[in-house]
Amino acid sequence: MGLRQSEILGLEWRDIDGDTLKIRRAIVLGEDGPTQKGTKTYSGTRPLHIPAYIRELLDRQPRSGDRIVNMTGKSIYSGFSRICEKSGVPHFRFHDLRHVNASAMLAVGVPDKYSMKRMGHATNNMLKTTYQHTIKEKEAEYDQKTENYIESLMPDD
Repeated sequence: MGLRQSEILGLEWRDIDGDTLKIRRAIVLGEDGPTQKGTKTYSGTRPLHIPAYIRELLDRQPRSGDRIVNMTGKSIYSGFSRICEKSGVPHFRFHDLRHVNASAMLAVGVPDKYSMKRMGHATNNMLKTTYQHTIKEKEAEYDQKTENYIESLMPDD
């Protein structure tokens, strides 16, 4: 879904409305410990569709208090590291999942405007220069599409 870790930590059960998740706040680590704030940017306050597989996980999640995720950033990092290790996936930062999400949207042709909204960006500059990466498995497909198009422009002899 492309959420920031601070946005995940700020999620409350009341933010779920059917298949929509409303991103309204973030929990960040301040000098005095975890602090609730608004989202990082104006565009960060946004509704997101909840995919069915995430909805199923949420439905099974025990509810204890207002927060959906009762963890700290440090415990998310530790848990994510263990999941990577057990899965045989080389370790990467939890935040890199935002890059994966943006790159996946790029690979399947999602328009930048939608990607920006989903990621909580006001402009496409951050999306394009920081988060979107090419996916090696798509290169041959795009090379072929480009070659086919260029060939279609050439006169028949």
